[in-house]
Amino acid sequence: MKNPYKLQLFQNQKIIYQQKLNNMAELKKSILQKAFSGEL
Repeated sequence: MKNPYKLQLFQNQKIIYQQKLNNMAELKKSILQKAFSGEL
């Protein structure tokens, strides 16, 4: 029998990882936008 607690931890980690990837993509987009508009 699988441990539902471990599955929940894995799913939580997956969500956090995805949020971090999204945040990094937003940061990259923001930096590029500032770079091309001459703000950097």
